[in-house]
Amino acid sequence: MRRRLSCRSTLVCLALCITAPACSDSSQPASDAARADAARDGGGPGSDGPRSESAPPPSDGMPGREGGGGGDSSTPPGAKSFSWSPVDSAGWSQYAPHATTRTIYVSSSSGNDNNDGSSESKAVKTIARALALLKTSSQDGTVRKPDWVLFKAGDTWTEDFRFRANTVKGGISIQHPLVLSSYGQGPRPRFIWPDANSPLFSYGWHGSGYPTAAADVAAYWAVIGLEFYNPHKDPAASEFEPTRRYAGGNPPTVMFQREAHHILFEDCAFRFVQLVFQAGGGAKAADHVAVRRSLFLDNYGYHNHYPGSTEFDHAQGIYASAVDNLLLEENFLDHNGWLSGDVNGTYPTTVPTIYNHNVYLQKDTTNVLCHANVSVRASSDGIKARGGGVLVNNLILNSGIALNINGQNQANTVQETHFNVILDSLNFPLHGEPGTSPNQERDWGINYGTIDAALFKSAGNIIAHSAGGQRAISNNCRSDAPCLAGHIVYDWKGETNSSGSFPEPQRTLVSYMQSIGAASATFDEFVAQARKQSKANWRPEYTASAVNEYIRAGFGVVYNYQP
Repeated sequence: MRRRLSCRSTLVCLALCITAPACSDSSQPASDAARADAARDGGGPGSDGPRSESAPPPSDGMPGREGGGGGDSSTPPGAKSFSWSPVDSAGWSQYAPHATTRTIYVSSSSGNDNNDGSSESKAVKTIARALALLKTSSQDGTVRKPDWVLFKAGDTWTEDFRFRANTVKGGISIQHPLVLSSYGQGPRPRFIWPDANSPLFSYGWHGSGYPTAAADVAAYWAVIGLEFYNPHKDPAASEFEPTRRYAGGNPPTVMFQREAHHILFEDCAFRFVQLVFQAGGGAKAADHVAVRRSLFLDNYGYHNHYPGSTEFDHAQGIYASAVDNLLLEENFLDHNGWLSGDVNGTYPTTVPTIYNHNVYLQKDTTNVLCHANVSVRASSDGIKARGGGVLVNNLILNSGIALNINGQNQANTVQETHFNVILDSLNFPLHGEPGTSPNQERDWGINYGTIDAALFKSAGNIIAHSAGGQRAISNNCRSDAPCLAGHIVYDWKGETNSSGSFPEPQRTLVSYMQSIGAASATFDEFVAQARKQSKANWRPEYTASAVNEYIRAGFGVVYNYQP
């Protein structure tokens, strides 16, 4: 039986400012079999299907926009893209070759490094050969060239991408970037971390001489439809090493750590691998980074929780530091930061900790927008935005802290949360430093840092249905007037329900699955289907916008966010 709707004075539980115009400005790791199900069309960036050698190139892409670009009239309002990349009506970035574009085809199964890569039948074999051709085309990284490197769909490489200062300079514009994508039909091209003293994909890691002047830094990259994989963390792989600690000089990551701008990752899959943007040598890492419609699954770190130990590593789905203008949009992130929740289980050194998250944005990230992401079963935080930002229309399921914004309590920090939906919590004890008390279970909804009334806005957030939930909203918010509007709390253990008469507040993820006619109306089925998302297999019903619209309707909340 549901509790009677009421509100106590100490709880931030008002459902105000939900439809008023003023609000607009106020755990199962993926296996190879599962991967095979996630097939995509592989038709190259922005195309509607496979491109053969005789097929004409696609038409020119649309101009880029700063916000509100993608989506047709049937798209839920919360799904419309805020990407600066030129997106089509279905929300995918759309590119066409420039007159100066050189296209390089790469196939591990049928290529030969004696070829020139100029066609599918003349594909080269290795990543190293493809990068050498890029180096020649860019005149040792001194000339911007909007070249395309297309990898054969379904092929696999155990080799790293080593972009040095003299490999490439990047593309020439938002419409004509350097493109790394695929051709042909089948699953995303798969890149396996080779365990060879290098990140799996890196710019800024190898060598020196990277430019820092704004006119010379790496710019305009689009990485589309690729898969990055580390078998050493995969329980289904023969290489599985659950107690391994990764040396600092040999990280299984995809990484930018030098100055760059306008970098896009879209429709990529990161399995047991994290995406990192961070500063190297005192440089700003990047400006205008977009990560869209990608999968971040099952990355975790080593944590020796036994008394007397000092050994533990951090692991995230996405980590960013020293980045300005960061967009995370319509990604699916699941089970990052931990593998096993039981210290007495099979993998006791992979337990969830307070340091690991699905998304970890350091306090020096600025102008952050997290839009319409689905974040599930994070070790601690579903989205941790230490530097503040705008969090809109995200769906957070079963995480330690769903949204954690300005957790460092910095002054003069933008904190905006609008129309996010938070359902259930992780309900596991989290570990701190080795040897400390393991019972740091959070199960919180939204944690805000120090609140500046001029920089704080919230509207239409729903925090609901957690039998183990603790703090629905942080203490800073409970005691500060700007936070007293914009949140509905309902059926969250330890909290009193928000006041109001709601049409159907009992709606849950299970009832949503029933409403779409899913074969199995369960949390596990939703996650299993969402983990298969790709451009070729994009189901809007497994996105944050679709689920959130359904949950919001149960509370009479109407989405009307405007930036």
